[in-house]
Amino acid sequence: MSTAQFYDGLADTYHALYPDWRSAGRAQAEALDRLLCRWHRGPADIADVACGIGTQLIGLAGLGHRMLGSDISARAVQRARRECAAAGVDAGLLVADMRELPLGDACADAVICADNALPHLLAESDVLAALAQMNRVLRPGGTLIITTRDYDSILADPPASTLPQVLGTGGERVISFQLWAWRKGTDIYDLEHFQVHEQADRAPTIERRSATYRAYTRAALSELASAAGLQDISWQMPRETNFFQPIMTAHRPARRPSGSGGR
Repeated sequence: MSTAQFYDGLADTYHALYPDWRSAGRAQAEALDRLLCRWHRGPADIADVACGIGTQLIGLAGLGHRMLGSDISARAVQRARRECAAAGVDAGLLVADMRELPLGDACADAVICADNALPHLLAESDVLAALAQMNRVLRPGGTLIITTRDYDSILADPPASTLPQVLGTGGERVISFQLWAWRKGTDIYDLEHFQVHEQADRAPTIERRSATYRAYTRAALSELASAAGLQDISWQMPRETNFFQPIMTAHRPARRPSGSGGR
């Protein structure tokens, strides 16, 4: 199953990964906004290049930022359009691969790639291509925000599964869990994602999807970001940001001041 197929299949039930998807999206957007305020004052032009169904995008738009979202999953983008309309926010939305962004040069003050999206790219050359595209889209001095799982901790004791998450009350529940199969001698794992839907007076239904990830360490992603031409690379952990995943920030180099010397 391709990454696009994985998220196409998850688009209709992605919200069931959260006790309250809308509240979680607002909280995540507020955490990212606080981080962006370190470098940008007021509303910014932001490109969310793995926007999914709009989890962070809608909250950021609600805070006044001008949002452009893209995702490899057509069904996720379709749902993001519906969710934006329901929330009363405006955002440009399109289907795109982050390695080939159909966006103009230097069109964004900030680029966001959240929710562990980048580790779907298994080859370092593909990550480098994606980071180079994000750098190209940024204005000089612009900010890149990447969030991933805490793979440094995960690789210290690679798990085989996640604990089941049970959401819902009364006559309807959704039970979600994952199985992880690590490829021998690598930092790549094949993930099986299950959602069991239980409703009163009905037989349970089970949805199963598969995806593959590479567990990039913070050092590895920092090195690739530097190779893509980004600078001022740093990491912030959840205890510092109140965001649920580690965050890498980096910047496109600012232009040299007019009239400066050198060749």
